[in-house]
Amino acid sequence: MNKVFCDSALTRIPAILLFLILLPTAARAADVVIVIDPADSETCIRHGADVLSLDLKEKGLDVVVSESASEGDQFTVYIGKPGSSWVSVIEGEVDAMPSVHDRPEAYVTFVSRHTDKKFAVAMGSDEVGAMYAAYEFADQVRRVPKGADVISYLSPLRREPFLAIRAVNTFLHVEALDDPNSWYFDESFWTGYLDLLSRSRYNLLDFHAMYGVVSTWFPNVYLYMLKSDKYPDVGIPADRAAMNLAMFNRIIRMAKERGIKVSLMSYHASWRVRAGEEDKPHEPSEYELVDYTKEMVAKIIKECPDLWMIGFRIGESGMGEDFYAKSYLAGIEEGGRDINMFTHSWGATPYQINHIASLYPGKTFVEIKYNGEQFGLPYQAITNSLNTNAGYSWESYTNRPRDYKIIWQIRANGTHRLIRWGDPDFASRAIRAATFQGSSGFTMEPFTAYYPPTDFIFKKDGKITYRWDHNRNWFWYVLWGRTGYDPDIKESVWIDMFKYRYGAKAGPAAFEAMVAGSKLIPLIYSYRCMGYDHRDYAPEYEYGGTIEDFIRRPEHSPSVLLDKTKYQEPLDPNVMAPIYDYVDESLSVKKGRYVDARMSPLQVADELDFYADETEKLMIDALRIESKDKTDMLAMGAEFLVAVHLARYYAEKIRSATSFSYYRETNSWYDLLDAEKKIKSAHAHWAKLAAHGEKYFRPIVYTLRMKTTGFTWRKESEKLAGDTDIIKAEKKKYLEAVSRAKGYSISLHPEIRPAAGKVVKMKANVFGLRGGEKLVYHFKYENAAGKTKTFSRISGTKTGFKITIPAEWNKPGKAVFYLELVKGNKALARYPESGAVKMLIRGENNKPEIFVDAVRLADKSTYRIFANVTDDTGVESVRLRYTPMPSQTEWHEKRMKHIGGSTYTADLPVSPEGWIYYIEAADVFENAAQYPDFRKQTPYIPIDSFDPDRGPDVVPVGM
Repeated sequence: MNKVFCDSALTRIPAILLFLILLPTAARAADVVIVIDPADSETCIRHGADVLSLDLKEKGLDVVVSESASEGDQFTVYIGKPGSSWVSVIEGEVDAMPSVHDRPEAYVTFVSRHTDKKFAVAMGSDEVGAMYAAYEFADQVRRVPKGADVISYLSPLRREPFLAIRAVNTFLHVEALDDPNSWYFDESFWTGYLDLLSRSRYNLLDFHAMYGVVSTWFPNVYLYMLKSDKYPDVGIPADRAAMNLAMFNRIIRMAKERGIKVSLMSYHASWRVRAGEEDKPHEPSEYELVDYTKEMVAKIIKECPDLWMIGFRIGESGMGEDFYAKSYLAGIEEGGRDINMFTHSWGATPYQINHIASLYPGKTFVEIKYNGEQFGLPYQAITNSLNTNAGYSWESYTNRPRDYKIIWQIRANGTHRLIRWGDPDFASRAIRAATFQGSSGFTMEPFTAYYPPTDFIFKKDGKITYRWDHNRNWFWYVLWGRTGYDPDIKESVWIDMFKYRYGAKAGPAAFEAMVAGSKLIPLIYSYRCMGYDHRDYAPEYEYGGTIEDFIRRPEHSPSVLLDKTKYQEPLDPNVMAPIYDYVDESLSVKKGRYVDARMSPLQVADELDFYADETEKLMIDALRIESKDKTDMLAMGAEFLVAVHLARYYAEKIRSATSFSYYRETNSWYDLLDAEKKIKSAHAHWAKLAAHGEKYFRPIVYTLRMKTTGFTWRKESEKLAGDTDIIKAEKKKYLEAVSRAKGYSISLHPEIRPAAGKVVKMKANVFGLRGGEKLVYHFKYENAAGKTKTFSRISGTKTGFKITIPAEWNKPGKAVFYLELVKGNKALARYPESGAVKMLIRGENNKPEIFVDAVRLADKSTYRIFANVTDDTGVESVRLRYTPMPSQTEWHEKRMKHIGGSTYTADLPVSPEGWIYYIEAADVFENAAQYPDFRKQTPYIPIDSFDPDRGPDVVPVGM
């Protein structure tokens, strides 16, 4: 870029130096010349060129950024758009200029090595796309091994954005705007943060404001940035508001230079600066609030000319939709320029939001909660909101026609508050699910949404610290931004980033540890889902309740159903079985749903243990390798060891609770003992967590959920005594029942689905024994004679019996058994009291394979779903589970009709609201499967909503 000098300065420069200064930049000797159009010198294209230049220089090359085409023999990189001035210079050098998709932010890279002039092209469909193309070359440069020819590593690529909106949902904190020395006013913070966001391909900085880190109060943002001409006493002092606004505009300008737009959503409409009442001049009337808000909206639009979108929160702001229709629409019109408008779906109604959007001539966006205020699963998992506030899901906002566009607000910070996270497969799935029902994209809540972006977790006198959170959680930002742009990004790209940061050997090891460690917290939350709200559960911090809480069944009281802390249910109970459901299903053949159709609590526990072991092993391996960033590697190890201890605690807690639930259903002493053994193991893992926490982490300020300014895992462990007390009380109750028993009774944890050809072991308890009694097992396989075998006593117990059923008794098929307590020839008691226990002896455990073939219109009023289901031993049943698209509706079930071969069908009525559905199938041994499998993809298939005037968009049968 040419410099401008004053005349007096020029007169003091010797002639030879003046000649060198004024010499055209491109004429200077350099290894690489980066050429941009002069018109782009103040745009994000210049930023892309500077980034590429720095990475080239890091490889030892001499680089010049020029605004005119190179005339020397240096390797030249041209960055720009199809209309850039340099295009005509190189058109004659190639057979055809590389074409770029006309979608915004698309790009193409091209390298010419077979002509006299060696050059590369980084071309975008617009300025942002051109900047991304420069970043692509910069990433390729970073991958060049030391001493290798950098230019030979540049390669062609063509990309376009998968999602139009890729936003970070950043919060403005009261404490930060109150302190002129805070991160909010620190330009170095914003330079690093925005550089990271831009290179990660985010295109929107989505500010929500305000939030008090300690008070958890959400005041009106306008009180902190503007002063009213009509109500001058409202808000903070004018000089402080002006300073806050000036910095906000500086942030907007810096973001624009990096291809990032900025939006601002105010979270409240009141005049309260603080949580208390003392800051208000007086209680405003609704008219005054409308008038004030309208003035502030107009002012912020005028004062921030590059602000891209402005919005409001309805549900918790204290005002309804009508208030915002009066204030925001009028204020935007008074602002005098085009600007986008957005809001939350929480606490609002789709009808009213659509009405406001229909009145606004510009674009309106609605941010809908992806999975409430948590994350857990890589798809929108809350598909039945009858047992909670429907605002935690998409409600009927997917209905058409609609005058707004959807943005999925991913409240990741509810689940991820402390431990870094980065799982590429999970992210790719979540991003693909973010296209659900024609969404424009996502806004991702970062770790710092409700925390300061400085180090608030590690001990001040320890070896681990960081200045800004984005330095610690760099991969989190890169992963979501890059995946939002391209969900098919190759794993090698991530590994190369880890190599660049940690070293050629340490990088891959750190990446593997990151992926394994990132499996743990989402699974913990997904299974032990204590609620959808940020305030309901912080899985990295808390013990999750007692074993009673882990097995509690939902009551039918609305007050209980609305409080998920009062019963146990996973985030998506369609794919994960609650403990009470699993125990019910496994104690009875064909009771309710198939026991194998969903992931069981014991499978969850096993998976937690598996990834905990993997994470610990991989992290130890990574820490043994010399790293370029030793401090961050130590921090990663300290954080993931928290996840490891938590996972092992939850794994054993889930197993203990499952055994405890069996005890409650069977009165089996041995289930109670197993629950006690496993809860002791769980508590031992928590003790390791507490000790680890004291070694590395300071007492953490966390008022939003934990209600404390000094959280420690040691303090949280005091709650574990509840488990011990419950087990102790149950043992006492059981032993008292044994001593008081007057008559005979038998309790048993039955094995009713044994594998064929395997021995089966069972234990029983008999109350009221007097001596000389025998317990006999009566078994009958269908169409065969009965068999009997006598239990043996368990030494050291007053009530215990055990038996081993020979493998040859267990042939594939159906059987029954009962127990009989006898003394001599006299029958004293029976289990069950009447009839017999039904058994299904499994000849194999392979699940059916399911594939949805098509959804077609059978006629104008009927959708017909076709599925292929196969199984080696025979398909027993195929069920369609479905619900109307609005997420507050219930799931229903119907059997699918077999129409020949492996094809099954079921019909649904045509509905403008649309449907979501999945298929469950079982073979003759009750091995059950669901399609789609939630481990691999979103576990339901949508039939999209449609405009009733347009009709459904599916293929008629026969086409």
